Amino acid sequence: KGVSQLLASRIIPGGSGKDIATEVLDQIESFKITEKVKCVCSDTTSTNTGCNNGAVKIIEDRLGRRLIYLACRHHALEIIPKTLFENLIEKSSSPDIGKICKNFATEWEKLDQKNYTPATMANDTTCNAVLTQDAKLRITNCVFKSLQKEQVRADYEYFLELELIFIGETPPKGVHFRPPIALTSARFMGRIIYCLTIYMFAVSGQYTLDQKTLEAMRDFNLFIVTTYVEPWFTATVPSVAPRTDLNLLISIFKYESVSKTVADIAMKAWVNHLWYLAPHCIALSFFDRDVPVEVKVEMVKNLNIAPKEKVPPKRLKWPKTQKIAEDLTVASFVNSHTQEFFTLLNLDTSFLTAHPSEWHSHDSFSAALEIVEALVVVNDVAERAVKLTTDFNGILTRSEKCFQNILLVMHKTLQNDSKECLTLSHYSRKKEE
Repeated sequence: KGVSQLLASRIIPGGSGKDIATEVLDQIESFKITEKVKCVCSDTTSTNTGCNNGAVKIIEDRLGRRLIYLACRHHALEIIPKTLFENLIEKSSSPDIGKICKNFATEWEKLDQKNYTPATMANDTTCNAVLTQDAKLRITNCVFKSLQKEQVRADYEYFLELELIFIGETPPKGVHFRPPIALTSARFMGRIIYCLTIYMFAVSGQYTLDQKTLEAMRDFNLFIVTTYVEPWFTATVPSVAPRTDLNLLISIFKYESVSKTVADIAMKAWVNHLWYLAPHCIALSFFDRDVPVEVKVEMVKNLNIAPKEKVPPKRLKWPKTQKIAEDLTVASFVNSHTQEFFTLLNLDTSFLTAHPSEWHSHDSFSAALEIVEALVVVNDVAERAVKLTTDFNGILTRSEKCFQNILLVMHKTLQNDSKECLTLSHYSRKKEE
C-alpha cells in the first residue's frame, strides 16, 4: 500500500501490444506476484488500450481475469492543450516545440522582464469578459492551494506562478520569469509556459506577433487558466478522478459561450478519454468527500441497474447525439458492473448498507478508503524509470542483467529522496555514514 517498486525497464524491440504484454507478464511472473495483480495503469495509446490487440486486453486474457484499468490521467489530460495548441497556434511535425516558441527563445535576452502586461490589463474585451472578479478569485484560490503542495517538477510550480502573473496577481515568491528552455514537442507543459509568457510580452509591445496568432494565443491561455488548472493539479488523486473528469466535460461544454471554436476542439479531444466514467472506475466516487450525500444515495441505488453491455467497457463512449446536461452527476454512470470494482479489489462493501453520512464510522469503509487512496492513476513512476534507464544505459555496465539489477537498487534508494537531495555531495555523505 503506497509503495512503488520498479521491476524492470527494458527496451521492447517490437513495441506491439503483444510484445508489451509478454514483457509485463514475464516480469510479474519472475517476481511471483501474478496472483496479486488487480489493476493496470498505462498511457492511453492504442498499443496499450486497443480492444483486441492492446497490451491490457492481452494481459487480461492470459491471466484469465478482468483487471481494473486506471488510465494515466496525466497522459489523458495533456491531450487537451496539445490539441488546442496544434489547432489554434501552430502544428509541428518535427520533434522540437515549434517555430513560434523557438523564435521567442532567441529574443528573450533582449526583453525587459519588468515590462510585461497581464491579460487583465491587455485592454482586450475577451479577456475582460472571461477574467471577471469571481473567475480571478476562483483561479487564485485554486493556484494557491496547489502551490501549498510540494510539486514534483519545477515546471509545474512555474506554471502555477505564471497563472497568477497572467491574471494580474503576485505569486508568493514575487514576479519573475525564467529563461525559455529547449523543449521537444512532447513536453506540453512547455507549450503552456511559452504561451503564457509570449502573450504577456507581446501585449506589452516588446515582442511582435501578428494579430491572428496573438488572438489564438489569448484564446489558448484563457481556456488553460480558467478550465484546465484544477483538473491537472488534482490528477494524482484517485477518489476525485470521476467527478473531476465529469466537471471538465461540463466545463468544456459551457465554454461554448466564450469560444465555440476552443470548446469544439477541446471537446473532441476530451470526449475520447472518459476512462474514469466507465463502470469500474466510477466506483472511486464512493470515496470522494466532495460528492454530495444525496448523490451517493443515488449511486448505491444504481448498483442494481443492469446495463446493456455484458462486459464492462474500460472507457465511456459518449454518444455524439447526446447533449451534456449541466446537472449531470457521477451517479448517472453507476450500474451493476460497478460492483466488480469492489470484488476485484477484495473490498468489504458492508458499509453500503448504511446511509452515506455514516460511512466514515464503519471500519469496512475506512479499510476500503485506505486501499483506494493507494491506487496509482498516473504512470509517472514508469516514466521516471524510463528516464533513469536513458541516463544510465551503457554507463554503469554493458550487461543487461546487471543493469536491471542496478536499476532495482537505485530505484529503492532514490524513491524517497527529493530532487534537491539528488546531488553528488548528498550521496557522498550517505556513503560516509
